[in-house]
Amino acid sequence: GSKRITKRRSLLVKCHGAASSGPSGRCQVTWSSLCARPSTNSMFSLAAEVRDRLVGSLSCGRSVRVFPEGTTSDGRGVLPFRAALFQAAIDAGRAVKPVRLRYVDHRGEHADAAAYIDDTTFWQSVCMLARAPRTVARVELLPALPSHGMTRQDLAQLTHAQVSARTD
Repeated sequence: GSKRITKRRSLLVKCHGAASSGPSGRCQVTWSSLCARPSTNSMFSLAAEVRDRLVGSLSCGRSVRVFPEGTTSDGRGVLPFRAALFQAAIDAGRAVKPVRLRYVDHRGEHADAAAYIDDTTFWQSVCMLARAPRTVARVELLPALPSHGMTRQDLAQLTHAQVSARTD
C-alpha cells in the first residue's frame, strides 16, 4: 500500500482564471493560490471558508485543482479521497474532471525518485528527480463526472475509483 505522511496541516488549492490578452498582445493566464492553514479558527469554519472560496471561483467559470488525498505519498497507490473537497463542485453545479498522475522511470516502472514523503524537503525531492535517469510524469485526463444529484461522498468514491483504475 501507499505510505502516507502529512507534511503539514494545510489545504492548498490552485485556481486560475480564463486566458486573456496581455499588454504585449500575448495570451496570459492569471494565477492565484489559496493556502488555508488552521489558526484561531476551528477546522470547521476553515473548511467552510475554503469551500465558499472554491464555490465562488467555480461559479465564475474558473478551474480549481485540488489534491483530494490531502497529503503526499510514495505514489504506489491512491489514498482515500477527502469527500469535503468535492462539496464545492456540487454547490457550484460543476463537473469534476479527474486527472491521473503517475511518475515512471526510464523502464516505464514506478519512479521512487518522485516520492515526496517522510522528512524529505521539497528541494531534496527536486534534486532526487533531477538525478534520476529519465523520470516521466504521465498525466491522463479522465472523463468528467457530473456533480448534479450526487452526495460529496458518492462523488469522492466515484472519482477515486476512476483515478485508481489500472490502465496498464
